[in-house]
Amino acid sequence: MGTNRGTPHGERSLFEPAGGRWLRFSAYDLHRTGDGRAYLRPAPGADFEWYDPWEPFRESRRARGKVLAPYHDLLRIAEEIEPLSAGTGKRFLDPNGRQFVLEPGSYDGLLKWCSEHGLLGLLLHRVESLTLSYQWRRAPNEHPLAATWSRDGLWPIRAAYFRINGSWVPREIILDATLFPEPGENGQLIGDDAIPAPLPKPGVSIRGPIGLSQRRWDQTFEEQQVHQYEPFKQTWDGYFPGLTVPDGVSNPDAYPYPLPTSRAFWQSYAEPVDEFLLTAQAFHEALADIENLHRKTKHSDEEQGRLFDGIHSFNDFLFGAFPTVQLSETGELQQQWTSPSLMGHYAFMALQDLTASRRRQFWCPTCAGLVLGGHPKAEYCSDRCRNTAKMRRKRAKSDSVQSD
Repeated sequence: MGTNRGTPHGERSLFEPAGGRWLRFSAYDLHRTGDGRAYLRPAPGADFEWYDPWEPFRESRRARGKVLAPYHDLLRIAEEIEPLSAGTGKRFLDPNGRQFVLEPGSYDGLLKWCSEHGLLGLLLHRVESLTLSYQWRRAPNEHPLAATWSRDGLWPIRAAYFRINGSWVPREIILDATLFPEPGENGQLIGDDAIPAPLPKPGVSIRGPIGLSQRRWDQTFEEQQVHQYEPFKQTWDGYFPGLTVPDGVSNPDAYPYPLPTSRAFWQSYAEPVDEFLLTAQAFHEALADIENLHRKTKHSDEEQGRLFDGIHSFNDFLFGAFPTVQLSETGELQQQWTSPSLMGHYAFMALQDLTASRRRQFWCPTCAGLVLGGHPKAEYCSDRCRNTAKMRRKRAKSDSVQSD
């Protein structure tokens, strides 16, 4: 837990970063499916560990901007994605047929980044709940609803997962048997055609891709965040390319998917390379538009549209986070924030850097990379860029002397 020691100037912060856990494996590899789509997934036999993604951010605050927050590594990945015309790197195809290129060396860097941070958790950022199946179960005689809600001693049970206060929890919900047709055998799954409205069929409540939606000015922000209910095969199964439904399961949507964030979940979960990179690009573009335009006193219509789009997209990355109450190391109650995904955690880190009055935001003159939360006197994003600029000045001075 963070205390006032972790704040830049020693003050106690009411907006305290979440200290939530995230999982990373020691190695990742690239998996390609038959349609040519590429996925990032844990390498076979890789070890895993839970870690606190906020600790490097707190370290950057203690270093007063001399060490950059961890989300800057993701911004660097976005800056290394080249247009397709570059043509010399690894090409990836997204579901809409768009192509982009990772230059040589960037691919290995992407896998290394994943081993240091984990996957972004893009699916978990979008999902609110899952309905796995409906099944007839024997009703215990001592249950107070057994007499009225059961039929022939059986009642229907809805198996589901819900995201509650940042944690995923399994639930078995007892339903009124009188709403269903005649019961089957104890343990028998209930087919989709026998599930009465408005009960959801097996599937998932999910939003669109984060940070990639276009702003619709005829809708409010809240209206655009409505979850849609859809079968697993529409989106969910696309993050589990190695999933095979066991023999004997006639309805794949009734497959017992592992509880989100569990070890079994992460061992089978994979993130499409195109979605990973497009999300990193959208995150970079949102921050760049906000940083470049919000300080201007006058905007053209085009600039105003870009600024609003950047803010809208950035808010999308913050979606799903909420405050919690935690005990600090000293036993004090303090407010902390949590997010359903690593991408959401990074957005909250960037939010603090964007809104901190004494933190500097600039573009590195050496690599042209975006830097948020830098030291007030910083001129470069890293020692490497500082040394590169120094060597360039030295070389230019030497060349000038030789020409004279």
